[in-house]
Amino acid sequence: SSMNFIHPSFQEGLREAVYKCIVEPGSLHKIVLVKNHPGGYELTSRWEMMASQDMNGNVTGIICVGFDISEGVHSSKAYRALITNMGDAVLKMTSSGKFTYVSPQFQARFGFPINEVMGKSFQDFVHPHDTPKALIKIGELLATNDSPSALMHRIKNKQGDWLWAETKGSLDPHTGEVILIVRDASEKKAQLAQLKLQSNMLEAVTQSVIMFDTDWCVQYWNKGAERLFGWKKEEVMGAILPKGTMTSLSTQEEGMKIMDQLQRGIPWEGEYLVKNKQGNEFTALVSNNVVQDEHGKI
Repeated sequence: SSMNFIHPSFQEGLREAVYKCIVEPGSLHKIVLVKNHPGGYELTSRWEMMASQDMNGNVTGIICVGFDISEGVHSSKAYRALITNMGDAVLKMTSSGKFTYVSPQFQARFGFPINEVMGKSFQDFVHPHDTPKALIKIGELLATNDSPSALMHRIKNKQGDWLWAETKGSLDPHTGEVILIVRDASEKKAQLAQLKLQSNMLEAVTQSVIMFDTDWCVQYWNKGAERLFGWKKEEVMGAILPKGTMTSLSTQEEGMKIMDQLQRGIPWEGEYLVKNKQGNEFTALVSNNVVQDEHGKI
């Protein structure tokens, strides 16, 4: 028995952990063990244990992930992924797309009891418009064993609504099954939609809108700026424009004072002498302001 390799003082704790896994199949249990190595020395390891269940919720086994805390971590890549991503929903499916494991987080987020997901195809839950993209990602994973980038897609919940999720896949090196880490992406999708709307609004205005970072590298350049100054977006995006590129030599000293004021978070507005790509100078009404992150950093 493998129990014979466990130090006697730790065997009772291991039995208790196994029992808890069986009576509390949705919970993660941790234990530290000292194992007698056949080489004559002891190994101290930390174990994380969780019961696996069939489609009816019956316990079929116990997933054990061990970390050698005396010499380093030695664990299965696949099952370690199940544990370290427990904040997200974790699913396993065959190469044909049938689910063989569903974590409690999936039920908590999407409302389907585990036994209503086990054995079903992933296509029963993914939006039809997103299914082709999902099939391509799965095909890439199975063909190359190289985890593709995460996929943003919609998943149906128990009420029939479509919720946005972000899914990352990898292969179980032991069984060849696909491991899916599913994260709620509703808030992220809403933020992306808001950013897209704001970008479209900035592109639609006739005025010139330009954004620099604190190193004066161009971060945004709308169509109004293209019309006013003559440079196309692709010519200036990501570039640090040399002094005098957009300003008259006669106003550069004043410009430095304005820039210093902006660095201190103080906006400035007024008439300013600027020049375009052709070198023609003209007076523009300029409004400069700063954008700060949630920590107040410019």
